[in-house]
Amino acid sequence: MSLIKEMENIKPNNLKLLIEDLLTDISILFAEELYKAISTSNIQITTSLLIDLWGDEFDQVKNVYKLYSNESIWKSIEERFGKPTEDFLQCVVETRKVKIKQATNEDTFGKPIVNMSEVNKTFHYLLKQKNSTNITEQQLSNLLCKLNPFQLEALDMMYQQDLKRTFFEVIKRRSSGQMHDLLLSLYTYSVNKPMYFATLFHDVLPKELVSVLTAQRLLIFRSEVDLQLVCDIYEALYGTYLSDDVKQKYFGKQDNALTNLLKSEETTVVY
Repeated sequence: MSLIKEMENIKPNNLKLLIEDLLTDISILFAEELYKAISTSNIQITTSLLIDLWGDEFDQVKNVYKLYSNESIWKSIEERFGKPTEDFLQCVVETRKVKIKQATNEDTFGKPIVNMSEVNKTFHYLLKQKNSTNITEQQLSNLLCKLNPFQLEALDMMYQQDLKRTFFEVIKRRSSGQMHDLLLSLYTYSVNKPMYFATLFHDVLPKELVSVLTAQRLLIFRSEVDLQLVCDIYEALYGTYLSDDVKQKYFGKQDNALTNLLKSEETTVVY
């Protein structure tokens, strides 16, 4: 019997339990990876995990995290990275809990509906401050953490259309240190997700900061990201194939599923 047929024969209550089990498995994986990242003071991986959680996913991970630590996720983050970082990441997570509506008309079916009121408010506030040194790094982070990725992308487009520059320039000029890295991660994830994952892998692979399971999660199990674009950007930026770097990191295993998937993306020819 095919898997589809088996699924059709599952009683509704059993199907509900199956889905709950799958969600629990994902939550365990996330909680374990998050615990390892926080306990080793790896802000880059910690951020990559948290900004990729949506809806009630964080609450599921938060509950499982208690199996690994006797304190809350936010307490751990505050102790490792400081209060400003904890406040920023918590704000980002809370923003992603808000369900994003999708278009239902024929031409734009399924596309996210961007609530522009907060975007316009942020844009006009920053516009008033553009020639002033009054806006602080803390104020900037408080503004941006309240925007979901689609809103931040819209804000960047407004900057390009009206001011002929990207919002990256604002982040570069108005922030520094760890908060600069956090804001840049949030910006790149929102505006150019393939670029975000390409640079993330380039940064973490040589330092042996990720396991093969984490790598597979980042590129396969989670974000809807064009793998071929990730591979193309990686090659253009760093002059080497992502699959070669992954293979070298994971002991040159030819049968590695992640390596094989990346190689197939790198050799794809589009006619």
